[in-house]
Amino acid sequence: MARARGNMGLTALIVVVVLLLHQTCSTSAKPDHHCPPSSCGSIRNISYPFRLTNDPEKCSDPGYINLSCENNQTVLYLYKGRYYVREIDYHGEIVRVVDPGVVKDNHPFIPHLSS
Repeated sequence: MARARGNMGLTALIVVVVLLLHQTCSTSAKPDHHCPPSSCGSIRNISYPFRLTNDPEKCSDPGYINLSCENNQTVLYLYKGRYYVREIDYHGEIVRVVDPGVVKDNHPFIPHLSS
C-alpha cells in the first residue's frame, strides 16, 4: 500500500512538472498582450492585436498587419493600398480608415481594391 502511494505521488509530480513545462514553453511563444500601448497622431491606444512597426514583435501575432506612423499619421498598408487610420474600436472590432487620396480631394471615389 505504501509503495502504491509512492508511485501515485511520483506520477502526480511528473504530471505537474510536464504541465508547468508545457505552460512555460507555450506562453513564451505567444504574443505579449501586456505590452504598453503606442500612439501616433490622434490614435492614442495602439495595442494588441495591432502594433506600430517600431514596436517589439512580441506585441502582436506573427504575420498580423502592422501599422506605421508617418508624419504623425497612423497608416495601414493593406494589399496595394495605403490608408490613414482614423479610429480603432477594440470593443466593436472596427478599424476606421480613409484613403489619403480622398482626404486630399485628388482621387476619384473608387476604392483601391476595385477592378
